[in-house]
Amino acid sequence: MTSRMFAEAGNLGLEKFPRKDSELIQYGTAGFRAKSDILDYVIFRMGLLAVLRSKAKKATIGLMITASHNPEPDNGVKLVDPHGEMLEHTWESLATRLANATDSELEYVLADIMKTEGIDLSKPASVFVGRDTRASSPRLSDAALNGIKALKGEAKDYGVVTTPMLHFFVTCQNTGGRYGTPTEEGYFSKLSTTFKKLQGQQATPGNYTPNILFDGANGVGAIKMKQLKKCLDNSIIIEIFNEGSGELNHKKVPVACVPTGVKHLHHKALEFDIGVYFEANGHGTVIFSQTTSSLIKTAVADTSLSSEQQSAVTRLADLIDVINETVGDALSDMLLVEVDRRAIETTDAERKCDKPSGLQDAIDSLVARFKNGRAFVRPSGTEDIVRVYAEADTQANTDLLAALVAQSVHKMAGGIGEPPAIPH
Repeated sequence: MTSRMFAEAGNLGLEKFPRKDSELIQYGTAGFRAKSDILDYVIFRMGLLAVLRSKAKKATIGLMITASHNPEPDNGVKLVDPHGEMLEHTWESLATRLANATDSELEYVLADIMKTEGIDLSKPASVFVGRDTRASSPRLSDAALNGIKALKGEAKDYGVVTTPMLHFFVTCQNTGGRYGTPTEEGYFSKLSTTFKKLQGQQATPGNYTPNILFDGANGVGAIKMKQLKKCLDNSIIIEIFNEGSGELNHKKVPVACVPTGVKHLHHKALEFDIGVYFEANGHGTVIFSQTTSSLIKTAVADTSLSSEQQSAVTRLADLIDVINETVGDALSDMLLVEVDRRAIETTDAERKCDKPSGLQDAIDSLVARFKNGRAFVRPSGTEDIVRVYAEADTQANTDLLAALVAQSVHKMAGGIGEPPAIPH
């Protein structure tokens, strides 16, 4: 019976999902990733492997079809272990072996995995399947479902979901619901309900506005963020960009990925006009190409530039010198981060503004327009913001004076984003 099942799976693979590529493919941290047009046979075989893994662990396994941030023509697949973790390392080699087997070897490799892992094929198997929004994903999902069915596994197809959602579903299922409900509604409800509860317990945020700008990369993240946003009601402001109508994972700023290690990152960064590189462990720096550095230094001496342009380019030239371009340097980075915290400097117990030049005169001019007017600004000691204080004869005039002073600060101290609005 066992040999017959594997033989039938092998025949189905040969008939509908034959191996298309002779190049070896390796299962890594992100599973398998490649051009989508060669992945049908790989994902069919991962459907087979997911069933064997489920039987071996006596638990539900996840199978996610995605290539994450890769370009649109790519796709991939990875398996999710019972508690939402990545596939166990020893099974990565089994996945690689199965994916690279010839069509004629497939049934024998399946039988060998069953034998070496001590898998009882009479045990039930459950596999949760999810996919991203790539055009190739429905076709590849069908290949996975065929593989699961070929070894008599039970599949639950969630359709388009994020990878973390599938991990969540698998964990919920294998904990008997203790972690949550393995549905989209259960996922969004757990996140939104708990967030609103915690948010209601915190102290007033003061001047902080909970406003998030979310880049959906025209993919599944945009779709699911829209659903989460509805569940959050008005507890947080979320503005979604790249909602799905444009190119998947389109990047205006070029991004490069290299093998782990500063030696790879540094050499790659040298190819850019301005290369910013980093590793998760904190290693990294900013590198300016020789051409870019020369252009900036030439601009510093350009007398045709306006005073504002001269100030900006001089500041940029100075920034280059405070950065240690040779390697990641905690001391250099610390100073770089602190540079912009001195945009505002005060005297007289923080009631008079010395820097930037002319700002105090602008504040004095505004104050003179209001009855009982008084205003001053100071840099926050805890946040990267400037605090504005104002008084006047009425609440309306106080609000107006504060807004006008804030606009002057934004204009003269290099404010970020839109200038403060004037109250109506």
